[in-house]
Amino acid sequence: MKAKPTINLVSSNFVFIGGLTRCGKSFLCPIISSFKKTEMFLVDSNIENISYLNALDKISFESAKYLVQLNLNERAYNLFLSRNTNFRNSDYSSVLNSKNYKEYKRRLHYKDGDKIVNNINKINPIFPIMFHDVMVNPKLLLESFPKAKIIYIERDPIDLVNEWMKKKYFGDFFSNPRNVTLSYKIGKKIVPYWCFDKFKTYTKITNNLEKVIFFINNLSSLQKNNYRKFKKLYKKRLIHIKFDDLAANSNKTLKIISKNIGTKFTEKTNFFIKKEKGNRKINFNKKKKNRQRILKSLSPRFQKIFYNLEKEYKNFK
Repeated sequence: MKAKPTINLVSSNFVFIGGLTRCGKSFLCPIISSFKKTEMFLVDSNIENISYLNALDKISFESAKYLVQLNLNERAYNLFLSRNTNFRNSDYSSVLNSKNYKEYKRRLHYKDGDKIVNNINKINPIFPIMFHDVMVNPKLLLESFPKAKIIYIERDPIDLVNEWMKKKYFGDFFSNPRNVTLSYKIGKKIVPYWCFDKFKTYTKITNNLEKVIFFINNLSSLQKNNYRKFKKLYKKRLIHIKFDDLAANSNKTLKIISKNIGTKFTEKTNFFIKKEKGNRKINFNKKKKNRQRILKSLSPRFQKIFYNLEKEYKNFK
């Protein structure tokens, strides 16, 4: 019998929250962290990149599973000691911005040991995890943690394209030392993992807007195909929401989410909804103008790709 790496989990109660970059993770994560029995959300690029490497068959499933479990096991345990916890006021993932900062301050004085594990088991908290491109490898996350769930956020391609252009996510960013997304150097170019097998096509694109649409189309297609593939197998563990519903009908959408992950609002949840500017009006006139501006700058080939992104967004369930 072949030996496999293994670890006893302190918790399996993780909720992975994500979608494409700029999909609305930073809107939803602080609000979910305000729910009952829910910890401050964690961000971890290590587990993201382990997931991507396994999806590309660069590391085995068993190795990836062990590394993801090991990493989040340690993060969950350490959170109950406030060890390696973010206390930077300006960071959205800081416990200073949590519903119960004083609790994390108290934990700084807790003693290390098995009592912490027992405490986690007794409370059985929910650990929200902000996760970029969460549907690239959902099987790894859900097989690693039997009680885990995934919230997949989908955003209007008009808004995604607009946000990616503002952030200049059209190629050069991936050579920046601050980049934490798995990337590969091919010749003199550094490209993100999701267009690794389409490098020749990418290098022929000179229009930055078309580069963004090329990236979004590849990454969106990959994640939506995985959602379709796994939604029956993990029927009650995959939750799909649209950002516009979340932003415009926040309370209604969030109550559905809280029920699906087995928790409820607290007295502080409405404060966080307001802080994130929930229950907002969608500016459809602005969307229309942005759409027209996008289409005017595209070649017929990329107009067709953009139309297909819109069609997929409208019909995807």
